[in-house]
Amino acid sequence: MLKVLVEGYGFRPESYRRGFEIQRTVMDELWRFAEGGEPIFARVFMAVAAHFLGMHFENTGMKDDRTFHFTNFSLPATPELSILREAIWTRLFSLYEEEGLQSSVLDTIRQYCVDSVRPPNKEVVRGDALHVRPFLESVLNPSSYSDCTLMHEYLDFLETHGGDAHNRLRGRFRNETFALAEVLMLTWGDRMASDESLDAFEEHKRNRLESYTDAYSADDYEVFFERCCEIRDALADGHSDFLLRQEVVNALLVLAGRDTALYGDVLGRYLRLGDPLQLDGRALVMKLLDVQGYKKVIRLFQDPEYPAKKRWLFWAYEGIKPDDLDEAVLRQLCELYGAAELSELPHGFDYLLEYCFLDERVVAKVVGIVVEKVNLDLRYAYILEMLFNPFTAVVKRLPELFADDLDVLKLAYFLVDGMRDHHDQKGEVFNLLLTLDPEFISEYLAWMHEHAERLRMSNSGDHRDYSFIWLRPDYQWMMDRVLADAIRSEQNHVALLDLTLRAFFLHGIKDGESKGEARERQDDFLLKVIDERSGNVEVMIGLFRVIAHFQPERRIEFVRRFLLRNKDVEVFRRLSLEPHTWSWSGSMVPVLHRRLSFFESLKPLMNSVELLPHKQLVEQDIRELRVKIEREKKIDFIGE
Repeated sequence: MLKVLVEGYGFRPESYRRGFEIQRTVMDELWRFAEGGEPIFARVFMAVAAHFLGMHFENTGMKDDRTFHFTNFSLPATPELSILREAIWTRLFSLYEEEGLQSSVLDTIRQYCVDSVRPPNKEVVRGDALHVRPFLESVLNPSSYSDCTLMHEYLDFLETHGGDAHNRLRGRFRNETFALAEVLMLTWGDRMASDESLDAFEEHKRNRLESYTDAYSADDYEVFFERCCEIRDALADGHSDFLLRQEVVNALLVLAGRDTALYGDVLGRYLRLGDPLQLDGRALVMKLLDVQGYKKVIRLFQDPEYPAKKRWLFWAYEGIKPDDLDEAVLRQLCELYGAAELSELPHGFDYLLEYCFLDERVVAKVVGIVVEKVNLDLRYAYILEMLFNPFTAVVKRLPELFADDLDVLKLAYFLVDGMRDHHDQKGEVFNLLLTLDPEFISEYLAWMHEHAERLRMSNSGDHRDYSFIWLRPDYQWMMDRVLADAIRSEQNHVALLDLTLRAFFLHGIKDGESKGEARERQDDFLLKVIDERSGNVEVMIGLFRVIAHFQPERRIEFVRRFLLRNKDVEVFRRLSLEPHTWSWSGSMVPVLHRRLSFFESLKPLMNSVELLPHKQLVEQDIRELRVKIEREKKIDFIGE
């Protein structure tokens, strides 16, 4: 309905010629229903009003059968437009009398202030101000931070586009929370006109924050937190929310540098409020550990009950100095892992290395606890992801950390491997696991086959670069196991061979082809399989589904070897000699010519009498390609 009203009856570049009669009629009819007490029509009226009160518009349509055109335009400031906009504003403001619609009416004005990316018509803005400014002044409450921000947004908009500064209104709508927000929410972009460097801006902002909070008492900080919550509730985007929380942390760190005793008291009060701002308290905890010691800090975080209690405790355990660690602390940490929910668990294991002198299996034990959680809720697998991040310290010590818990490490790897953003894209951990236990290759294939359907359906299959396997001294043994395990599976052989062999030959490799020694070893392996299993139809079909993705000149040798070992034309007919999908830019003719050239290169391989049926199949493909080439040439010519 809205789409029809806005696009079908909205403004056109020529609407002014008829005095905006259509748009006026639409708004009159909508208002007739809205005024009659129908809530749904009141909201429809506001939605259409928000669009009609815009400054710039766009129309789309077909210029002719083959050309789509866009028209951007602004409305001229005519008397008829002023009358229409006055009627819309007046009716919109009357809806404010309904308590359930008040926030929507104010949101419409807020949208009006920020909607346009191009300078609006100043005459239209001044005309609107005759209605909007008195309304805002009459309904907004200066004690409300949200109302203050709306008034300032509107006055900024008005001043930018030709209106007065209205310092009286700015002063009236500037309460204590608004003044605090001016300190906390200042961004570099707000001061870029001063040519200030980012470092200079950060120093300026810190000094301003320090000066603003210099005389704060513990009670003042409680009020500070309340005002920050009011600011947060009025924010419209996640970036601003992040900025607010970061500045609250900075304010507390400033306090820690000024008065450590007051800092501990204030942080305790904040936690007893329930961590209402959901701060990233890592830096706060580290500072508190420096000035109070871990026993007082742990006691502080354990006493009050608040939603993020376990998260704050984890930060404390991450920051405890090695000299303060003992078996009791380690036991408490493991118990915390067992009790924690997903949002409370730390995203990393490096800090656990500090605990290894107490128990060399501590990382494996913690990972085992998380693995048990994954079995109940797959989302916990994201916690395990950092175990395999190549930039962490723990990944470099996996062999020693899991020397007695290799099965736990394998299971963690499988759980993370099903995630779309797995860090082990180059296979470094996979290669390590093969070195620790060569049988891991079979365990991995069993897992991949078990989840094959889910991987295909989600398009989140295996994209790892397996070049490392082809460079291992035991690559032949490894790939024999890969092939044997795929064939031995009770599921569909061809589908599994396709999934498995694509992974080990094609995934993650630039341009779809291995290079150097890896490619030579791949070719030797494939030729060996053709020599030994050319009579196994399903194996050959699966094998050639992979070979089809190689470059044409590389494919030829595999076709030649197959024809040497198996001359059954019915099997040959089922082999994939080229990819099933193609991509190109511009004309398709060059792609068709390359395909034609490949099939032409196969004909000399089939000069014997017994391969005559094979040659006829290839020649049929050649004829079809030539027909397609001529057809595409005609399409290109007509298109020009």
